[in-house]
Amino acid sequence: MSKRLSIGVSGLAAAALAVSAFSGAFASAPSAAHEFAAALKTFRFNGNIKSNGTVHANKNLSSGGRVYAHGGAQVWKGLLVQNGIKTDGLDVTGVVNAQSATVTGNLQAGAIAGNSLSLTGGATVGGTLSTSGLLTAAGGIDAKSGTITTTGALTADSGTFAHSVTAGSLSTLGTLSAGAATVTGLTVTGPVNFSNAQINFTGAQVTGLNGTSGGSANTLSVGTSTGTSSPLTILENSKSSTIGVDTSGNLVLGPITTTSLAAPSTGVNVNNSGSQSALAISGNPINLTSNTNLTGGSDLTLGTGTNTASHLVANGNTDLAGTVTLNVSNATIAGTDIISSTITFAKAYARSPSIVLTATGDPEPGASSAPKVWVELVQSGSQYTGFKIHYVLSATATSSYSPAYNYIVVGQ
Repeated sequence: MSKRLSIGVSGLAAAALAVSAFSGAFASAPSAAHEFAAALKTFRFNGNIKSNGTVHANKNLSSGGRVYAHGGAQVWKGLLVQNGIKTDGLDVTGVVNAQSATVTGNLQAGAIAGNSLSLTGGATVGGTLSTSGLLTAAGGIDAKSGTITTTGALTADSGTFAHSVTAGSLSTLGTLSAGAATVTGLTVTGPVNFSNAQINFTGAQVTGLNGTSGGSANTLSVGTSTGTSSPLTILENSKSSTIGVDTSGNLVLGPITTTSLAAPSTGVNVNNSGSQSALAISGNPINLTSNTNLTGGSDLTLGTGTNTASHLVANGNTDLAGTVTLNVSNATIAGTDIISSTITFAKAYARSPSIVLTATGDPEPGASSAPKVWVELVQSGSQYTGFKIHYVLSATATSSYSPAYNYIVVGQ
């Protein structure tokens, strides 16, 4: 009798709980069966529970098996899963916080925050991918037409950037290739190869080529040892000039126009083991357009050699040298002063020049003595603008003749 009663009571309790919890018909007025079921703390039900309405649990809902939601599941506060989530697709509009996550399919999320993100497949980020830690991509990062921006270091074994890259610092152990780059600070500790490159140094300042901490001078190589044309061209004022080296190792310069070819205090010295050696300048010709000074007791020495010699050539410059011819008529009385026409300097001398005369032949044919000959300088203010030759016969001329004199002018 007691066994039947126990079964009846259990069945009655289960029925009352089922009716009160899952039926919407008794929601407005609790029955005695509902009050009886509410008095029970624990019950076990071996069959199925089917509800046409809503199942409410004031505390926890625990299942020892699986939980199925064919129409979808919604969690308003938090979802804690101990052994992982396995899903064909996960669409999150809020923030996902996870200690670790492995996604083999597609992951779509508004924002992802975590200590690490490991992807074995591809990833498409429509917005911004921000990380305060390390971003590692074994298969590479493809930003397409977007921009990769980092305030820290960007480190890669090799990298190819078809578009812009902005970084606080950029470090690579391999090759870095870029179509165009703007760098405000570039530090290179190894060699840089600019083969077949065109480099624009507009507005650049190049410093630090004066030596290293070890004391040996840095080198700057332009061109190749097998080249036959000047490798360095300097452009300015719509003009150009070249710098090269000839087959003897001499510096070859293009047309040079300069106000000073010397440092302000030291001048130009060609040194060999500390001793001054000769400075050889070759040109075709060498043109000096300004005053040239020989200082410090320097001499102007004209070289000579076998079958060759250097000359001081006036080349038609009558301010330096020339010839003056006078005319003497027959029967000109002895003592007559014949004055040549004025030889005018192309450039006046600031101080009295020295003029040396040399007769080209017999200065007074038929006479037993020489005529008196001297020079008269012509002035205009303080400038010496030319000279005349005075010729005085020692005897009366017995015929007409034309004595000629070569002259050399040296300024004082």
